[in-house]
Amino acid sequence: MTLPNSDFRTSISSNLAYWQDMVDQSDDPALKSLIPESRNIYRAVEFGLALPETWRRAAELILDLHYFIEHGAAWRSWQILVRRALVQCAAEEAELRLRLLDRSGGYYRQDREWESSLAAHEEGQALARELGKKAQLAQSDFNLSLLFWRQRQYDKAAAYAHQALVGFQEVGAADRELGGVYSSLGLIEYGRGNYAESIDFHLQSVSYFRKTEFYVLLARSLVNLALAQEAGNEIDAAMVSYQEARSILEGSDYEMDKTRIELSLGSLFFNLKRYEEAEQAYLRAYTPYLKRSGLLYFQGLATNNLGNVYLEQGRLHEAEAILRESLSVWGRVNAPLQSANTTGTLGKTLAAQGKNVEALAYLDLALVETVAFPDDGWARQLMVEFQKAREELLQEIKSTGRVPD
Repeated sequence: MTLPNSDFRTSISSNLAYWQDMVDQSDDPALKSLIPESRNIYRAVEFGLALPETWRRAAELILDLHYFIEHGAAWRSWQILVRRALVQCAAEEAELRLRLLDRSGGYYRQDREWESSLAAHEEGQALARELGKKAQLAQSDFNLSLLFWRQRQYDKAAAYAHQALVGFQEVGAADRELGGVYSSLGLIEYGRGNYAESIDFHLQSVSYFRKTEFYVLLARSLVNLALAQEAGNEIDAAMVSYQEARSILEGSDYEMDKTRIELSLGSLFFNLKRYEEAEQAYLRAYTPYLKRSGLLYFQGLATNNLGNVYLEQGRLHEAEAILRESLSVWGRVNAPLQSANTTGTLGKTLAAQGKNVEALAYLDLALVETVAFPDDGWARQLMVEFQKAREELLQEIKSTGRVPD
């Protein structure tokens, strides 16, 4: 391969320095003012990684751009550059490699690529232990807790979260790290169905994030708290938490987080049988931004949730259509329990239309899929719901003697 001439090499170095200065001078972790320059920054890092004299600076810039990358939900494209940087890391670059592994595992986790995420985080954990880096070891434990929580493996997730908490406390970690661990513990207990414990952990998480400059992390923590409060039948408190989260992000362009708030708030309205308000919240989530984004998980949630509303409102053809759309999305996302939920809801929708044979097939499939999550509180609720729907459908078939399909 022909190397660039000296003038071009100098321009690559200068370009990296320029963007690093812009990052260093900003007081916004998400660097929202640089969003219009996303392509130029990406190209600067890409070129920088190609040269032996600039690749380390390019790798450091990737690490400094973490919240910028997250804000734009751009982890898939930036993962390519993270992996290139990792290839460059020789034995003497162990500390840089450790930080890059942290990012790579996180980006794989965001894309629900569990095996790749696990490999990156376990390598990072082993490297942190080898280097005697207690803070990074605690961070690796935290990463693994989030990974296993996402996979609904709550015992493993809790073990790593508690290890991370001890590790962070030993090194006097910042409020942001401690807030993150308490959030992880709250999410784990929510998944287990232990809502009082979940609320306690999330209250601690919120208290830590209030002391940081990362207001978007506070908003996320408040949404997690609201979900636990709702599940614990603290409806008024949940509404207050949602309202504060919305007010924090009002006027910002954190569209991914705004989407999550509307999806969660819509579910609160749905569970209160306030279906029109639920529909409006879900439609606020299902924006052109979401439809053109790579946030397939949120697309699946939005379409599934609208289908639930339409089913309750008796808008059966609309419900069937959008639930099938949701199943199509789940087919591209590693989210088996969410897929099972949509499958069972489609079965109920088909049953309401008298499509009995097809309805039974979907309900049976949903029940098989939920059995794989015996420790998940929501999975247990879905099994009860879909088993009841199946029994009612069989009773309907038996009493009428008709299977029109």
